[in-house]
Amino acid sequence: MDENQLELSSTVFVQAEPSVTEDVVVPADIEKVDCKKPVRRALPENIQVVEGRLEPVDKTCNLCGKDRCLIREEASERLELIPAQLIRRRTIRPVYGCNCCKD
Repeated sequence: MDENQLELSSTVFVQAEPSVTEDVVVPADIEKVDCKKPVRRALPENIQVVEGRLEPVDKTCNLCGKDRCLIREEASERLELIPAQLIRRRTIRPVYGCNCCKD
């Protein structure tokens, strides 16, 4: 064994207090990592669309008994793979409200 190595190892083990660590300063360009958020793309327009409509059982107002009018339609789409055929199924859920009592 070399004498230089022996002296170095003896000085390392003789130190009673641990060495002081310094704060590491990270440059600003390294701190911020630009993560791209996933983007949901629109479904292709050339796919056949099959629509289904989910109407409520009763369109009358619970408070006054009059017919509710259409406020908006909510729609969701999903892709379905039918063997040798790809279709886009669209489900529409109409939302009704009462003009009289704002229900």
